[in-house]
Amino acid sequence: MEKEYQSIRESQLRSKDMTHTQYIINLKIHRRTLSEEELNLLREGLHKQLKLVEKEYNYMSHKTIIDTLVEKRKKENLEKRIHNLEKDLQKLDKKIVKVDLTK
Repeated sequence: MEKEYQSIRESQLRSKDMTHTQYIINLKIHRRTLSEEELNLLREGLHKQLKLVEKEYNYMSHKTIIDTLVEKRKKENLEKRIHNLEKDLQKLDKKIVKVDLTK
């Protein structure tokens, strides 16, 4: 999904009759590198959130029978949230993390 947003932004920027150099400069202006302190704060927050979601998921997974559609959807949503949080944490494990300031 993020790649789609990026391609849309790129096409919008290019459609304004920018030269390639102007386009690259514009991209660099709207991005910045996160400091180590900011990365640590983000990691801590994501770890806390992940533990809360996993705790809720573990509570639901002990049920032997999920008998309602609501419970099934809730469990699926928790699985998606866990997956997304783990992906976000992996992204923060890179040496240099840049953020897009246009969002």
